[in-house]
Amino acid sequence: MLSQIHLGGMQLLVLSAHAKVNLCLDVLKRRPDGYHEVDMILQSIDLVDEVMLEQIGFESIELGGALAGTPCGPENLVWKAAMLLASHAEVCGRGGGGGRRGVRITLNKKIPTAAGLGGGSADAAAVLAGLNQLWNLSLSLSELEALSAKLGADVPFCISGGCARARGIGTELAFLPGAGGSQQGAPPLNLVLFTPHIPVSTAAVYHNLNLDHCAWHPEVASVWEGCRLSDINLITGHWGNVLQPVTFNMHPELERLKNRFESLAGTPVIMSGSGPSLFTIQPDVTAAQNLAAQMRDWPGQVFAVKTFPCGVDFGGNTLVSSKS
Repeated sequence: MLSQIHLGGMQLLVLSAHAKVNLCLDVLKRRPDGYHEVDMILQSIDLVDEVMLEQIGFESIELGGALAGTPCGPENLVWKAAMLLASHAEVCGRGGGGGRRGVRITLNKKIPTAAGLGGGSADAAAVLAGLNQLWNLSLSLSELEALSAKLGADVPFCISGGCARARGIGTELAFLPGAGGSQQGAPPLNLVLFTPHIPVSTAAVYHNLNLDHCAWHPEVASVWEGCRLSDINLITGHWGNVLQPVTFNMHPELERLKNRFESLAGTPVIMSGSGPSLFTIQPDVTAAQNLAAQMRDWPGQVFAVKTFPCGVDFGGNTLVSSKS
């Protein structure tokens, strides 16, 4: 959510940055520039980091809070997001400020880091969305998405969130329409998410991916249709993650946990991103909560979560409403 508070003339914005899972992930080829062509389905969930933005009266970026081991300086993606937007505003003369503005960013992380859940991308998206308002820049959704692509392939999705099919390097997005003609939608799913204490390097996973020996690819179009129809059986009957066997080969203990998870849940389990997070869909919220309770002593973090129709939560108002 977003709330706006005035403290001694200074504004404070509080936003929720939503994690994502991959309901399907296919890798088609490696491009000459080193990026990979993908076809995947991204889905926001109601697991969030809290991002607080306070305008300060001097040209500076400060970062603090419960960072869960993430850097607190210029190497942090949220810092880079603030610098990127400040530079863009200065060059384009947006906001009428005549120069860069300062901001104090307080980040309270609940999304596990380096877990295949897009936490860093979600936080960067929230900073871009929030500073667009705090600094009165009036950038459109399409402008923010284009700018955010400079920070990473997942950030444009996290700006809008919901449910989207992503192609290209992950920045060519087709969003699932919402009910009643709204621009964003999400199939109403109850998930149990498990992030084990297994460090996984995304770069190493992609380095070890050999597409010439990849005989199987998930049926992304069928999963996308399942999302449109909110059909759990259609989604789980065709979903898949082409990175999953690569990560499992690198970390056999993760495959053992996946099999144990699947046996307990009685429903299919899939890996999100390059891992290590695993998740399954349950028939209702009670089943999800009961399953999560049975896993409370597992070696990692367990969450009962729901799908969510936006990426940056403005207290019921999503960024997509400002599209122009």
